[in-house]
Amino acid sequence: MRKKVLQTEEELVVLTPPQILWHWPLKTPKKWDYKPKDKSYKQTYHMWGPVPVKGPSGEDPGYVVLVEQPSRLLTTTIERHFLSGVGLVREVMVSALGGKMVNRQELVLKP
Repeated sequence: MRKKVLQTEEELVVLTPPQILWHWPLKTPKKWDYKPKDKSYKQTYHMWGPVPVKGPSGEDPGYVVLVEQPSRLLTTTIERHFLSGVGLVREVMVSALGGKMVNRQELVLKP
């Protein structure tokens, strides 16, 4: 079995067990959890679809995956929008401290 690896500029992270980012088969709504082997954090995934998703060529039926990663101080939420035949078209990541937003990052695929 091949291990999933995440490469950043500073470090190499091996994801054990492999992390499911997109659940197959596409039966929604769907919910699943991810915990690494060392149990250092927990992520909860929720997936919906098909729902209207805006992509580079307009709105089409797609899927939304919401990831929640709470911790003692900081909570991170990631919303990802996927279109069939295209892939990831939008991602919004929000970090909150004590329920107040401290960071928001949005990535959008443009035509």
